[in-house]
Amino acid sequence: MEWFLILIFICIIVLIYIFKKSIFDVNILIMGPYILIIVINNWIATNFGYQEILPEVIIIIASAVLFFYFGTIVGGSLIQKIGIRRRKFKQCSILNMKRIEYYVVFVLVIRFFDLVYKYIVNGFNFMISNDFEAMQMTGIVAHLFLSIYPLLAVLFYKGLKGKNKTYIVLVCLGVLLTFASFIKYHTISLVLIIYLYTSIKDKKYLLKGARLVMIGIIAIFVLNYFVSFVLRSLDVDNSFYIYHLWTYIAGGSINFNWLVQGGVSNKYDIIDLLIKIFMAFPNMFINKITGISIIGNDVGMGFQNICASNSGMSFLRSNVINTIAQVYAINNKLLFVIIMYCWGFMSEFIFNLGMRRKEESYKLFAATFISFNLLSFFANYFALSVPMELLIWSCFITRIFKVKNKRQYKL
Repeated sequence: MEWFLILIFICIIVLIYIFKKSIFDVNILIMGPYILIIVINNWIATNFGYQEILPEVIIIIASAVLFFYFGTIVGGSLIQKIGIRRRKFKQCSILNMKRIEYYVVFVLVIRFFDLVYKYIVNGFNFMISNDFEAMQMTGIVAHLFLSIYPLLAVLFYKGLKGKNKTYIVLVCLGVLLTFASFIKYHTISLVLIIYLYTSIKDKKYLLKGARLVMIGIIAIFVLNYFVSFVLRSLDVDNSFYIYHLWTYIAGGSINFNWLVQGGVSNKYDIIDLLIKIFMAFPNMFINKITGISIIGNDVGMGFQNICASNSGMSFLRSNVINTIAQVYAINNKLLFVIIMYCWGFMSEFIFNLGMRRKEESYKLFAATFISFNLLSFFANYFALSVPMELLIWSCFITRIFKVKNKRQYKL
């Protein structure tokens, strides 16, 4: 069954390359991880105790990949028509990099002193006792720090192209201070946004940076646990990192088995899915004002055993399901097809808009949007407020630092 999925995806890649002459495409970025996870899990990880991803799940994901692709075809066609109407002019903007640099330094300093303050007030023992929750970003500091995610991407690209070491150092400090929150996806998403923005600006960095990004993300995951264990004077076997890395990567796909084996709840429907996505950001304000949040029903899966590891750690458990599984949990085949199609359409439209338009805000929005979609193999991150806030910041933060904006009309 894995070969069937691989064949479908290879056909899609060939068609993409024939029509685009490029492999920098949302189908590969977003759907590619699903195929890789299934193949690696069923061909390798099962030998180490992980559950096999069932054939029924593979068929569902194969259909999702196809309908996603059909959506990208229409999304790409629409953006081409829009591009024809707008080809008479292009918008050019120049950013005040010195002001961006000052602002980023200002926010990094605030975050640094925020960490120092929390350490002084809470003490080291308290910080490690609650799994470093006290080090997480909160309040105005969190919002300010999220505002520099897009700017760090700009600084990295400018630093790379102009060989500006100051910009690169600032980006590294930004990644380090993000890592200090000990929330893995905060750091991983920042690295992905920087990578995708740089690749959108210049395609030559796509393949050059891919290997470094993959190694970097794995390193972030391992270091997140390693530093935590060192600070708490805990000693774990090296196999712990390998098993938990794959649990993190494949848990959302393996738990899909639970849904096809009868785990779908009748209480979970399309309204619940939409509430989770579109109310994640507004709930921040609603909760502050009223003390309540508007939330829908959950899939209700709980923790499931996904691996009887050979490392003496007994069962490894996971409580997440990937985005395709969350859509399937609606238990409506027509809605499943429509959502997969719309997902592909929207992803292609946004990605192409970022590739074609000159304004930095379009490119940063596309990089941010695709980054969290790339992570959809783990879970639906758009049900969280941070990704939604980052999309908002990416839309207008660079406009604040714009010093020139003019239209150059082509003859």
